Amino acid sequence: MSTSNAVRRFSPRQALSMIGLAVVVGGLSLWWGTRSSPAERHLEAGAQLLQSGQDLAAEQEWRKAVRLEPDNVEAWELLGDYYQASHNWEAALEAFRQVLRLRPDTPDLQRRLAQCAAQAGDKAATQRHGEAALAQNPGDVVALKILVAAGEAGRRPGERGDEKQLEYLQRLIELQPNDLLSVARLADALTIRRRYVEVRPLVERLLQANPSYAPALSMRGEALFNENPSPQGLAQAEADFKRALQLDPRDLVSRRYLGKLYLRKRESAKAVPHLEEMVRARPFDSSHLFELAEAYQQMGNAKKAAALRLRYAALQKESHEIQVLRSRLSVEPDNFNYNLQIGLLLLKSHHPADVGFYLDKAVKLRPADRRAKAALRQLERLYAQHLTAGLGALKSGEHKKADWHLSRAILLRPNDARTRQALQQLHATANAGLPKPAAGAAAAGAAAADQSDNSGTLNRGGILQPEAAR
Repeated sequence: MSTSNAVRRFSPRQALSMIGLAVVVGGLSLWWGTRSSPAERHLEAGAQLLQSGQDLAAEQEWRKAVRLEPDNVEAWELLGDYYQASHNWEAALEAFRQVLRLRPDTPDLQRRLAQCAAQAGDKAATQRHGEAALAQNPGDVVALKILVAAGEAGRRPGERGDEKQLEYLQRLIELQPNDLLSVARLADALTIRRRYVEVRPLVERLLQANPSYAPALSMRGEALFNENPSPQGLAQAEADFKRALQLDPRDLVSRRYLGKLYLRKRESAKAVPHLEEMVRARPFDSSHLFELAEAYQQMGNAKKAAALRLRYAALQKESHEIQVLRSRLSVEPDNFNYNLQIGLLLLKSHHPADVGFYLDKAVKLRPADRRAKAALRQLERLYAQHLTAGLGALKSGEHKKADWHLSRAILLRPNDARTRQALQQLHATANAGLPKPAAGAAAAGAAAADQSDNSGTLNRGGILQPEAAR
């Protein structure tokens, strides 16, 4: 499909973003009118067409200009701004890269490249251009937010992520002290790293803004559980986890910690319902199986405990086999058998991340191999099943079912356009259920619902994460 064919008509909201472009080209039209080359006449014609609302015709004129003069930087920049405003991200990237080639010191160019690369799903380019934008302007808030969102993309809930994320978030908070979404993200990142001393003041700040902000309650409970195991500390942690669950019953982090807390207190009967729910929600997560086995052992149900430990051992064995194959592939990345074997294992594993990469590689290495092609078809069927079931459950309000199926779909094909659309729907639905901020307080809950620079879903009842696997 040609670039021009990919352009869509503007919605009313998009039309607003074109006003600035129309003003710019209107101001340039007098200058263009004094010049006479064919390319410049197309630039002027495009400006006049845009001002009269004929956006597609304007785009065609500018495309004619760059065909006549491939090094016409004004035409490329107009095309880049036009495609960015119409959300045609790949075409905008193409145009802005030409501007970078011709005039690399163009104001805000690196930021615009980073924005378009992020929307187009090119993480490496997003990082490269975002960092270049910061090198030019260390206080570029938009570039920082783009880099934060890019770092979260593809990161599983509970995964540490890049250490640069902490630096970006800290700089954002310095530049925008009232940006409580960044405060919540930084608290979450520090909690994952178990840096609880740094977490506490951040969560207290969030709770001061909104005492009913479930993610902050959950993080404070986790800090208390791990740092203050006194009876008083555990009592406060228990209260925080229970309140977080009351506010958001889908918060599995708080549910798991309640199970662990009751195990520590040897109150197994209280632990079992929470751990059973964890196993139902994440049946392939071996850690919950081990904890549930311990709870049944404490209750004297040795048979149930033994069955759970066998299931735990099977999952551990599978994880070990996958790790061995990953190690072998680091030495022999083009080994067909290793790529196919790990792809087949990941298809049925608890965390099938990169399964598409390995199966695509296997088919590329041996295009005629029936096993590899059959595995790819199986992947597509499995992905389509989870995606359809998840979106259907989301539409009918069955949130637990939607979370489960969409988390599997995201893991199977994280970079698929269908996945990105599903993430947007899940994100909007999850944020719509956040508790409202307290009257007159800074909007911690509202900040967590801000979608201006995010494409993730909720992990801890309100903190944005890229892959829903609650």
